[in-house]
Amino acid sequence: MLLVGDIGGTKTLLAVFSAEKKPPHTRTQQALIKQRFTNSHYHDFSEILHEFLTRHPLPLLKSCTLAVAGPVVNNNCRITNLPWQLKGTKIAATLKLPPSALILLNDLAATAIAIPITPQQALHNIQSGRQNKEANKVVIAPGTGLGEAILYWNGKSYQPIASEGGHCDFAPRDDTEIALLQFVRTRFNNHVSVEHLISGPGIQLIYEFFCQHSPQTINLDTLRKINQGDANSLITRLALAGKDKQCEASLATFTSLLAAEAGNLVLKTLALGGVYIAGGIAPAI
Repeated sequence: MLLVGDIGGTKTLLAVFSAEKKPPHTRTQQALIKQRFTNSHYHDFSEILHEFLTRHPLPLLKSCTLAVAGPVVNNNCRITNLPWQLKGTKIAATLKLPPSALILLNDLAATAIAIPITPQQALHNIQSGRQNKEANKVVIAPGTGLGEAILYWNGKSYQPIASEGGHCDFAPRDDTEIALLQFVRTRFNNHVSVEHLISGPGIQLIYEFFCQHSPQTINLDTLRKINQGDANSLITRLALAGKDKQCEASLATFTSLLAAEAGNLVLKTLALGGVYIAGGIAPAI
């Protein structure tokens, strides 16, 4: 069996697949076991893994690959938006695997690997263009943070390149965005990255900016509900329904910033093969 996982800033998904002779990346397959964990309920990944193995012993495990939301160096990773450190050798020992059978992979690099084999019906085309099928592609994924990755065409196949581009400096383009930068600087000790704004927490941050920037249009009922529950979901829902001016301005700014950063990523990589937007936020809006 193969154990695979996706360890993000908010949730962890673990799944078990049958290890067939045919390489797993050449076909899709239903998981034999699949389980979702809320990361805030656990102190570290080892607790999740212990709970999973207690419920689902894996005596015939062949290998394990975990996609993790952070930079991977020497098969180790410190999760960017969690105080978790993952060590490949330690996880391999827990699973009774040789170290070479445990692979940690940046989560956006994993998403990039999936792009060339993703069925067309699973994609939603936002804007058509003159796609070059043998050119670089890029993936950008706003979620708990902002993930970015590159697919490099080496002349024969695509190779993923992980990136921490979400932590690049935010560059405002007009007076409103300059004011937004000045507002956010006070929250993050002067350094503002694109991830601070193009992410789930960024939606609420942009909303708070517009409340300060245009207090005369604040909806007090919305403000009360935001302080009580899931702010990002509520802001998005009210914006899409056209029921709150601050929420509409916030979501419009968020999508504009996402588009600008996607464009920057294309320029840096000459991604004539296409731009792919992944992550949990984009499908919802």
